[in-house]
Amino acid sequence: MNEGKATRYHRLRRRARALASGGALVAVVTLLVSGASVGIRDAAAQVVGRGGFPAGWHQVGVAAVYTACVWVLLELLLLPVRVFQGYVLERRYGLSRVDGVRWCGTHVATIGLDMILAVGAAVVVSTALRLWPTAWWLVCGVAFTTSTVLMTSLAPLGVIPLLSRVTPLVEDTVSARLATLAARAGVQPLRIYQCAVGAATRRVQATLVGLGPTRRVLVSDTLLADYSDAEIEAVLAHELGHHVHRDVWQLLAFEFAVGILALVGGGWAMARFGAGLGLAGPTDVAALPLLALGAGAVTAASAPLGYALSRYHERRADRFAIRVTRDPASFVSGLRRLGAQNLVEDRPSRLVELLWHTHPPLVRRVEAARAAGTDHETSAVRIGRPGH
Repeated sequence: MNEGKATRYHRLRRRARALASGGALVAVVTLLVSGASVGIRDAAAQVVGRGGFPAGWHQVGVAAVYTACVWVLLELLLLPVRVFQGYVLERRYGLSRVDGVRWCGTHVATIGLDMILAVGAAVVVSTALRLWPTAWWLVCGVAFTTSTVLMTSLAPLGVIPLLSRVTPLVEDTVSARLATLAARAGVQPLRIYQCAVGAATRRVQATLVGLGPTRRVLVSDTLLADYSDAEIEAVLAHELGHHVHRDVWQLLAFEFAVGILALVGGGWAMARFGAGLGLAGPTDVAALPLLALGAGAVTAASAPLGYALSRYHERRADRFAIRVTRDPASFVSGLRRLGAQNLVEDRPSRLVELLWHTHPPLVRRVEAARAAGTDHETSAVRIGRPGH
């Protein structure tokens, strides 16, 4: 594995992410301090006012137009960082096969989708603040969590097929192996779908998506084409471990708790600083950036806890995979090949791991797998001895 190359790549990615976050922070603060937020709100009110909407719908329209304008402004300011982060860096390190024209089209579509979600969230918050001034944070928390559950459930049916060609794998060796693993674990086998990403990236991907009846495993064509059956089985077993341990539901519960705290933090920021910035109160849509700052601070502070929970899930899924496949050697070889192909950082510092990583460092995952294999062999020898 080219550790030096991977380290440089991830260092640049972290710098780009930090620059994007810092740029967004400066832009939002500038909007509030300069009075530009109030100016955009007034312009949005004039535009919506020409439509002759009732009072309640007028407020909804102002929130939607205001948020769309601010979102587009922020994306334009951050465009250089986005280009470097999403196109230049990925091409420089050979991870992306997408040309500039296609990347631009995908990026514009992504901005549009994100803007729709941001506008929807702003409308929900603005309406809740107006109708339930004392319990708005709870209403919003429940609404956002419900939306997340619905989107997670429907993503395999609607969103993912729009981004990549997805086809089911039926009656093949991979499906048979997963069915055997599921039988060993005592659960129903999951459906497997192939995701065609090879034309766009060299990355290898396997992930558990959906909820309930839409739950399935997505595997990239790059995984199916380049890895041995035993290595693919190890990857599938890892994803099956997430399913067996209900990791998605645990992450949703964590995100709900963080979301509630973030909304409360945003409400406190509006109450504490809104008047000093010339805002008319919590229901003023020009105060939404202030709410975003407070909520963002809480979310950033809780991120290491979320990463720690994710790393715990990954370690547990690794152990599950080794236990049900009974083949730690294939798990290790697949893990190392995947790490090299995806430019996974082999030995990040402890601070980087705590602040950025959703997975344990590759070297520790390999060491744990080898240790598990040694324990398995030792147990087998003991069982095979006379008198045992």
